[in-house]
Amino acid sequence: MKSPSSAERTFLFYWRVLGMEDDGIEQPVREYKSIKGRRFRFDFAWPLSKVVVEIDGGVFVKGAHTRGVGYEKDCEKQNLAVAQGWKYFRLTPGMLKRDAEQWIKLIAECL
Repeated sequence: MKSPSSAERTFLFYWRVLGMEDDGIEQPVREYKSIKGRRFRFDFAWPLSKVVVEIDGGVFVKGAHTRGVGYEKDCEKQNLAVAQGWKYFRLTPGMLKRDAEQWIKLIAECL
């Protein structure tokens, strides 16, 4: 399992600070693999609720998520997950910086 990125650590920090670990709700699984026959992994998944969170870093510096091949792979992964009934959230570090609470609460509502 790869080490969490700075943005993934930020997400987990806010998840804890906002009390999501204490509310008796399902907890996220890191690097979750659910699409059979594919190597795709989700940054965070709540398997019982079929909710996924992907943290897309490097969006303003031509990171993998914004270049052609990387973007197409992200689209493919998202489409396959949605077709299997997953609720799919994509966040950027900037979104977490500006309003992590809004996104965490919205995700928690889906659990």
